[in-house]
Amino acid sequence: MHELTMSQKIFMNESFAYSGFQIKIDRFISIKSLEKAIIRVIRTNGSLRSTIAKIKDSMVRIEYNMPNHVTIPMIDISQYDVNTKNEIIENLFTKLCFKEYKLGSALLYRIVIIRENLKKYRIIMPFHHAVFDEMSGEVIEKQLIKYYEDIEKGIIVNETREECEDYYFQIKKGPQKITEEEIIEQFQLNDFKENIIRVSSTLKQYNHQATKEHILKIPLDNFNRLTEIGNLWGMALWLTTILCTEYFGITKIPITLFNYGRKYEGKTYFDSVGNFIDMIPLIIDTKAEITKEISAIGEKLNATAIHNINFLTLLFDQELQQRYQQIYKLLTPNLDSLIMLNYHGLVTEKAVETADYYSNGYRKLFADKINNKPPANGIIFDIMYTRSILRISINGPKGLVDKDLGTIIKDKIRLFDNDIDSYYHLKNTSKEGTSVL
Repeated sequence: MHELTMSQKIFMNESFAYSGFQIKIDRFISIKSLEKAIIRVIRTNGSLRSTIAKIKDSMVRIEYNMPNHVTIPMIDISQYDVNTKNEIIENLFTKLCFKEYKLGSALLYRIVIIRENLKKYRIIMPFHHAVFDEMSGEVIEKQLIKYYEDIEKGIIVNETREECEDYYFQIKKGPQKITEEEIIEQFQLNDFKENIIRVSSTLKQYNHQATKEHILKIPLDNFNRLTEIGNLWGMALWLTTILCTEYFGITKIPITLFNYGRKYEGKTYFDSVGNFIDMIPLIIDTKAEITKEISAIGEKLNATAIHNINFLTLLFDQELQQRYQQIYKLLTPNLDSLIMLNYHGLVTEKAVETADYYSNGYRKLFADKINNKPPANGIIFDIMYTRSILRISINGPKGLVDKDLGTIIKDKIRLFDNDIDSYYHLKNTSKEGTSVL
């Protein structure tokens, strides 16, 4: 049995903790070799052989031994036209993704191989979010491709990879070589508390309203410079803060950033499957230069890695709560009013497709619950982009996000793109009037 991390416990308490990913294969393959590769991935990663159960009032992860025989289900839809195939795939994803998990008696994910034609396959793997994060999908896909190629070449390598337990003990150590006062100062936690109180005050006005998700997809070929390196991250940050300034009437925006860092005190967990998410409190000053704010965020993320700071563990681990009482008092009073930013960066087309499957399926299956559910956890900005489109999802109280956001966001992005140097404060005028960088 293994103890759960704080992020796992949080997702176990969420009503809609659904996640997952898909792998697309566009070539002739051996189904037998693919099945063997999938089984090897499961054998390698203890998290894929685990369930979560309640034992003596505690939630723990129970890892099973690899069974002698495993069957990977496959569905052949090659006889259908493209539109029908797409409909089948989306409906199947929805059914598998949102089916309730039986804790303590079943694995916390599902898997199916879909054959679209002789050289086009996809693997759908929905997960419970307590045992999966976005990087885990990349790890599984990388392993699967390697194992498939090894099997085709006749290479047999038995691996086991279980770093989740080590990760649990690593973050439970708490911050190292940094004082509580230094954490409060570097992460501007007093400013964070002051401004999150103002956010909470505004959100309380919408407590009677349902939660609304607004999704916008913007073709990047409409803009000139957004695809330059770094500009999309700067734009995502700028757009989030500008909208929040309008929503909440503040210029210092308290943002909670999803962190997939997986790095603490020199130890890394980049090859592991599991939930390694942390939430980093940030203050973004809309009056400051974007480049300085981005640099400050980088310094804070580096500090979490160097000094072993995991905020979810600081807030919810009872032992660490006692050791870091000031941080606990600053961050916990308004946890239901957070402004969360989940910035995925550059993703594949299939990642956008999966996000759409999730959003569409959620609306279809839980329409009644969504319409009757009061806003929770503040407002969430979920931003990703491919080489061709920018996908923005804003989830929050209906009265706050159910405006003509499409036009508003497009206009603001166009404004940002047209004068990107000014927003980055790259254009400075010398005494002679010459523009210099």
